[in-house]
Amino acid sequence: MNLAIMQPYFFPHIAYFQLIAAVDIFVVYTDVQFIKNGWINRNRILLNNAASWITLPVERGNLHDNINQRAFISYEQSCRKILNQLDAAYRKAPHFDETRCLIQSILRTAETNVATTLARHLELVSHHLGLNTKFLDSADVYRQNVNLRGQQRVIDICRTLNASNYYNSIGGIALYAPEEFAKSEIVLRFLHPRPQTYRQYDHPFISGLSIIDALMFNGAPQVASMLTQFDLVQKIVT
Repeated sequence: MNLAIMQPYFFPHIAYFQLIAAVDIFVVYTDVQFIKNGWINRNRILLNNAASWITLPVERGNLHDNINQRAFISYEQSCRKILNQLDAAYRKAPHFDETRCLIQSILRTAETNVATTLARHLELVSHHLGLNTKFLDSADVYRQNVNLRGQQRVIDICRTLNASNYYNSIGGIALYAPEEFAKSEIVLRFLHPRPQTYRQYDHPFISGLSIIDALMFNGAPQVASMLTQFDLVQKIVT
């Protein structure tokens, strides 16, 4: 069984959904520290031929609060602003109508809690892309191992779910030691996205934008095919 664990991000880019598509179970890591000015409550779209932020403001909290301890503020007002930004950015995009309708319906499925809301967003986008991955919340299932940190907690979650393979984003390759996973008979692999471009009007391609951008210009079937464009690599131990 293939497993991945990631913090919930706000309409993340294609590589995040490639990781979801590659595994049987995706654990949404909600009982870890909220990172300010990261990707948890904001992302980027293409507006006026430049990367522009869309953001869901979060109430002030303790620096050490976990994601599932934080709450959105002015959620409905912020969603209206985001939809207006999408109108300005993508009204002439080939898949605007269907994608805007999708995003509007997803934004309506909200609670005050940051973790609960974002996890639901991820599930709905994944369903739209035809993915059958099972989602679990780390806070609901793994409360007994919160004393563990980093790699050791990841390995413990893998053991609990009888995972034979753990997949992680290539950006975390320095954080994990394959020999430690091997002790529990778990194979550690890293997802390395292949370079992909698509037409964004008639301007030079800007990479790393929200999945919203990919859906606006390509539609769900084409984006779903993009989710297979990656390689799984193993870390070389020297």
